[in-house]
Formats: sequence, C-alpha cells, structure tokens
Amino acid sequence: MKKIYLAIPLIALFSTALPAYALKTIDAQDKQTYYADGSAHDLNNISLENGRLRRILGNAADFIVEKDDKTGQFSVRFRDAKKTSSVTVIADDGRTYTLVLKPVDKPAENFVIRDPMLIHKKKVDSGKKDQLEQAVRDLTLTMAGAKVPNSHVFSDDNQRIEELMLWQGTKFFRVSTYESGNLRGDKYRLYNVSDKPIRLAEQEFFKDGVIAVSIQTHELDIGRDTYVYVVKQGGAE
Repeated sequence: MKKIYLAIPLIALFSTALPAYALKTIDAQDKQTYYADGSAHDLNNISLENGRLRRILGNAADFIVEKDDKTGQFSVRFRDAKKTSSVTVIADDGRTYTLVLKPVDKPAENFVIRDPMLIHKKKVDSGKKDQLEQAVRDLTLTMAGAKVPNSHVFSDDNQRIEELMLWQGTKFFRVSTYESGNLRGDKYRLYNVSDKPIRLAEQEFFKDGVIAVSIQTHELDIGRDTYVYVVKQGGAE
C-alpha cells in the first residue's frame, strides 16, 4: 500500500551567541486581544500551536518584523523600548489574534498562541486519518484473500471479469470489486505476454480518486502474472 509521509522539521541547535528564548503560552480565541510583556531589546517570536501564521498587521513605526516562511512564525523587535504597541497575527485558516506587547527589560520572549479550537480540529483530523488508513488496510487485505475480523468490506455479487487496455505486451483484467463505506476496491490481474521481463510500480496505477495501490509481485518474468489492488475514494471510476 502506498503511503504519504509528512516531513517533520527538526529543531536545530544554535550557538549560545543567539538569544535564549523564554516560552510563554497564550491560551487564545479567534478575534480576541491579549496583553503580554515582551523583550524591550531582543526579538520576540510569535508562533501558533498546531498551525501557521501567514500575515502580521501592525505599525511599522513600532516594530521591526521578520517572517520565517518555513515555520510560519514571526519575530518582532520594538523600535521604541518604552512604547507599548500591538500586532495582529493572521493564521492560514483566517483566524486572527491581537497581542498588545509592553516592552520590558528581559530576555527574548517566545509567544506561543494556543487555540483550543485548533487542537480539537487536529484531533478530529487525526482520528479521521487513522480511520481511513485502517479502512484502506482492511479493504486491501480482504481483496488479497485475508480474513479481517469485524470487516465492513462487501464484494459485488454481480461482478464479472472485464479485460481493460493497459500497456503493450500485457493483458489486464478486473476480476472483482469490493465496497467499504465510501471506498471502492478493484482487484486486477496483470499478465506479462511480452518477450521480456517487466517491472511494475505503484505510481503507474495512480490517477484521480485513487488513494492506495498494492502490487503482489513487482517483477514479472515472461508469461508470469500478478494481482494489483487499487483503492479509490468518493465513487471514482
């Protein structure tokens, strides 16, 4: 089964010449204002837990602003070490948070905005992803002939073998179809009828609507065959 992995950036270790950031978590809600003390002389980082910031609004006369596109964070430095000023940060999903920062003689500050709504959304999305991966796994195993406990996979009672066009030197048949909720699984049988061995890759079977592909045997000698299992979502053909 083909899986998509997300690259998770690692936090680099920097030299002690850079400022050491204190960590201050702000429990926040959309369109609300919060008050905090910031470093009067060092950069103050602003980040969003479980999200990214894409824009910052403030008075350019009050702050020097830097943006980190990789992390979705902003850093601000007071231009006037005695003037309290405000900035509004906007998240990727449009949520906004306003920080009124008072300059204080202290080390660099790291403000982490923690929005309970984003945490809940992440948990819900993570749960849906886990359920989808389990459903895809159960469907693929069932197509391969395995017995899956408590399976909700159903086969098409009226299915028939259908030959499809694929590549020159091959014969390709859809031998059965399965359903599991909003997922459809097609079991194919591919024959090498050419005069040389062929090699198969999952990527060759991906198209719109396909979310997983599994191939029984990737290298086929002359006259050999293999099963290919394709899972689609949303009624894709």
